[in-house]
Formats: sequence, C-alpha cells, structure tokens
Amino acid sequence: MRKYGCLCLLAIALAACGGRGYRSVNPFIKDPPKASLELVAESQNRWTGIGISRKGRIFVCFPRWSPQVPVSVGEIVGGAVKPFPDEGWNSWTDGGPSTNLFVCVQSVVVDDEDHLWILDPASPYLQGVVDEGARIYKFELEGNTLVRSYSIPSPVAPRQSYLNDIRVDTASRTAYITDSGLGAIVVVDLGSGKSIRRLDNHFSTKAELDRITVEGAPVEAKIHADGISLSPDGKYLYYQALCARHLYKVPAKDLRDASIPEDLLESRVEQAGEVGVNDGILGDRYGNIFLSGLESNSINMLTAEDRLIPIVQDRRIQWPDTFSMDPGGTVYFSVAQLHLPPDPSNPYKIFRIIFDGPRQP
Repeated sequence: MRKYGCLCLLAIALAACGGRGYRSVNPFIKDPPKASLELVAESQNRWTGIGISRKGRIFVCFPRWSPQVPVSVGEIVGGAVKPFPDEGWNSWTDGGPSTNLFVCVQSVVVDDEDHLWILDPASPYLQGVVDEGARIYKFELEGNTLVRSYSIPSPVAPRQSYLNDIRVDTASRTAYITDSGLGAIVVVDLGSGKSIRRLDNHFSTKAELDRITVEGAPVEAKIHADGISLSPDGKYLYYQALCARHLYKVPAKDLRDASIPEDLLESRVEQAGEVGVNDGILGDRYGNIFLSGLESNSINMLTAEDRLIPIVQDRRIQWPDTFSMDPGGTVYFSVAQLHLPPDPSNPYKIFRIIFDGPRQP
C-alpha cells in the first residue's frame, strides 16, 4: 500500500513534525472534506508555477510561450507582480544569451532550506531549446541572490525536450525534473552538477492519450511526463504524464544511481493509481496526493489508503496547473487556462483551499 507524499513543497510543514516522515493519523480517512476556494491573486499574463517561502512569500513564473511576457519570474507583492530578483534577470530578448537571464521559465519551487529553485527549459515559444540553455537556478531568499546555476546539457535536455516541473531533495542533494516534451525524468546531482536522463523509453513517462476533454471541449495534445512529487522520506518519486490517467512511482535512489541499467530501473516502476487527467500533483505529510482535475474543474485527492476523493469543484478552476503549500499547511494552486485564449475579463488566478473545520486530528 502506498504511504508516501511529497517532500519539496511541504518541507516547512514536515519540519514542524520533526523532519521526514508522515503522521499516522490521516484526517481524510473517514469522509471527503468540505472545502471552498479563496482568491489570492490575479494576472492578465498566463502563469504556471507557484512557490511559497518559509515567510509566506509567493513566487510565480510566466513561460515565454508568446512575445507578450513582460516578466518571467515574479513575486506577488501587494497584489502586483514584482520582477524577481530584478528586471535585469527578466530582460532576455530573442537571440540573446541564455546565461543568468530567464529565457522561458516553467517552474518555481521552494525547498526545505528556504531556497528558491527556478527551472528554465529555455524553449521560447515551444520551438526548441536554445543554445543548450536549459538550466536550474538556486536563489537565497534573504538577499534574493543567486547561489548556483546548473546547466542541463543537450544529451540530457535535447532540443525538442521541455523540462516541466522540479522537486528538490536537500538530503540527497538531488533535483528531479520531468520532461513533458519527449517524456523522461532528468536527475541532477546538486553537488557535482552532473545530470542524467532516465526512463526515456518507458511507457510511464509517455502520454497515454492523444486528446483530453476540458470544460466539455476536446483538446488535441500529447504532453508527456509533467506532475512530479517526492515522498516525505525521499524514497519514492511520483510522476504522471499530463495526457494520461495513471500515476506512477519509482525508487528515487534507483533513479539517481547511474550504474543501474535502464531495463532494471524500468522493472522497478510501479503504478500508483488510476487518477484521471492531471497537470500538477502535490503530496501532504499524511501520504495523500492532491491532484488537479483538468477534466472536471476540480481538485481531488488520492489518499494514503488509495481512495480517490473530491476536495472541491468550481467553474473558476479552469485548468489548475501547479500546487504549493504555505508554512501553515494551506494548499495554493495556479489556474493557467491553457485551453482558452487570453481574455482581459477572465484573468489568470491563484486560489487557496479553505477547509471547513480543522484538518488536524
């Protein structure tokens, strides 16, 4: 029975419980919870990733899928988006250098040491990786300063790849990244900076569907490995292709061990459940996994007891993209509306989930 959730976006909450692990009493065991949505922020620009720091700072990113992207990475301050760490980092232009400039940022997360990690697949307009520009950046948040950057070379991030989501395990000093362009898991040793590409030819990282249905309309797409989550003890990595209905897990230590051949690694992949079509996934300290229900305008959950339960359904949840969790354990998510054209009367949103009654046992 699966009993694991996510590490990196919940590290603050886990620290309060004494580090890695999860609490044995799951408040979602008996009945589906009653919950509602609270609007946190809006933007006229499409955002995807969201990350929340130990002090409650909210960071967002805007992938460069069109020329109309004034900011790649920002912090929400007073309801407005402030360029992070400054305007210079957000000043990339077509044909310009890709080092220490955000080209096409897809994901931002905060680790359990309160560092902000920024994943840049460097594929502007989804036309291919430029100049081997795929990178991850580690920022210290006290002074908003760069700690280190990691280049992902072309054999690991080929031109047609699109690095999508990232989780950071500070205990093993490893970053895990999904490639939704070709379908694979990229593993980065944060000590040496070396990276490897795993499960490149395995069905678990590939799209199962050629189309999905969002708000009753078919969306032609073939998006591979996307949502990703680490278990609280760091033993398992969970992941799902966006155009798929099945969630998978694999031992994290096997993923990062380059001496384990691909066929052996593939044999250790397990199906973790049939959960519907989702973009982002997020585990909690109890081993539950929040799921962004693209086909039902909903947020759902796969419990540690392998029950798929609804959390909240709302017409405003138009393509929920990425989850994060604040220091108090409140779940936030971004709404990307990827199936809709831009509409000034319908801005992109960030919500938080408000549970009716205490979640703690």
